[in-house]
Amino acid sequence: MPSSAHLGSRLDGSRLDLLLRLVESITASPDLDHVLDRVVQSAVSLADDSHSSLWILQGSRLVKRAEAGRHLSAIPRRTELDIGEGVIGRAALQQQTLVVPDVQADVRHVCREYYRAEKLVASAATPLVSHGRLVGVLVLATRSADALGDGEIEMLTAFAGHAAIAIESGVARAQAQRSAESFRDLVDTLDAIVIEADAETFQITFVNHRAEAILGYPRHAWLTDPNFLVNHMHPDDRDRAVAHRMAATAKGRDHVMEYRMLAADGRVLWVHDLVRVLPAEAGGRRQLRSVIVDITARKQAELELQEQRQLLTHLTRVATLGELSGALAHELNQPLTSILSNAQAALRLLERGTIDLAEFRDILRDIADEDRRAGEVIRRLRALLRRGETPRQPLDVNDVASDVLRLTHSELIGHGVAVSVQLAPGLPKVRGDRVALQQVLLNLVVNACDAMRQDQPLGRELTVATTQDGDGAVRVAIVDRGAGIAAEGIERVFEPFFTTKEHGLGLGLAICRSIVAAHGGRLGAANNADRGATFWFTLPPAP
Repeated sequence: MPSSAHLGSRLDGSRLDLLLRLVESITASPDLDHVLDRVVQSAVSLADDSHSSLWILQGSRLVKRAEAGRHLSAIPRRTELDIGEGVIGRAALQQQTLVVPDVQADVRHVCREYYRAEKLVASAATPLVSHGRLVGVLVLATRSADALGDGEIEMLTAFAGHAAIAIESGVARAQAQRSAESFRDLVDTLDAIVIEADAETFQITFVNHRAEAILGYPRHAWLTDPNFLVNHMHPDDRDRAVAHRMAATAKGRDHVMEYRMLAADGRVLWVHDLVRVLPAEAGGRRQLRSVIVDITARKQAELELQEQRQLLTHLTRVATLGELSGALAHELNQPLTSILSNAQAALRLLERGTIDLAEFRDILRDIADEDRRAGEVIRRLRALLRRGETPRQPLDVNDVASDVLRLTHSELIGHGVAVSVQLAPGLPKVRGDRVALQQVLLNLVVNACDAMRQDQPLGRELTVATTQDGDGAVRVAIVDRGAGIAAEGIERVFEPFFTTKEHGLGLGLAICRSIVAAHGGRLGAANNADRGATFWFTLPPAP
């Protein structure tokens, strides 16, 4: 493209001024249509009674986007051309200016009938090329062959060179604007809140219209309150969510959060917030783009499911304890009977008149010990019968196993089961729900007793063992000497409603597996090499 300074040495003052005004006008304008119109208006000013058109490359075709000059006829005009079609298409294909002094005599022209009706006799088509890329074609047609001289062609070429750069920039801006509008339209169709915010201050810079429907606040409230998002988080979740967001943003890490927000009508909504940390543009600040989805219905369903699961777990625990009712009554009856016997002995000492204080002290100590023993039985039963979850805490698995063995002591004796206890010392603590883990062990011990009902009394042996496996997890195993698990049942033994008991529901082991899984562990079973089966579970050590 010839420079304006170089052209200035060959152009008269009026034409140089025209070129400079065109360059200034199209460079400053952000409107592509205005740029196109200014180019064709400048082109027709080069020759009296002329016509100019500007064709933009769209895909593989040239599309007429602007024209200037008077029309003499109403004959239909072409608005699209293929590359290489006619003089205009050839100028695009060859990327060089083509001048036709006699349109009617040039067979390359595909619009001769239109040119004849408009009394246009000469034409020049010059390609618009920016950075080696074809942008379009600028055409000037005159009603006098003498009006299209070398000076006009040089000016037209100069117009085309400057116009190509401005048009390419305008097309890029238009495409960017359309993309931005498409993005805005897209985010407004999502059933979610979409926001953009400053990554340092969390000041919201964009929020979609859907936000008004979901939370009820007008969009201007989101944009004008510098702490809108923080101010409308649930107070119980605010500190946690803000700390998580600040830490992740400081590291430039995308992150996901779930927290509660307060709606304008007072409702509390659970939301799932997916946040992307966008890199800073040149000289700018980083931005956050967040998609916030209302998950209140899902959370409510999860809560209901959790309540139903807790109820089912509780009912299964109560049913298991019901199977042990006779043994538990015996377990509680023993200390109560001892208390009664000691109290009667104390009364007899008092009736004799002479009291051996040492003997009386022993009697009272025995009463206190038996009372504590009865209290422990009642405490363990109350814990197992209580609905709901208990807080998780660091637990010694050996203590949990010992509690269950004490609770089932009478049941094991009543069934003639000999118990071997192999509790490894020094095991790491696990973090868990004591009652839930007691339920797992209780279920496995009761199942082991049931598995040995048909055995001879001398063959009823139960082993409870704890160890630490190679991965550092704590392993608990219940080994029985029963008939083992049938081959077809080994894969199904943990399925809900699968049972080998005559009156069983088939839920105990399924619930046990879910409890162990919730603790981050695994529950499994296998037949022993000689006889019986081993049920085991592992739990990760507490951090």
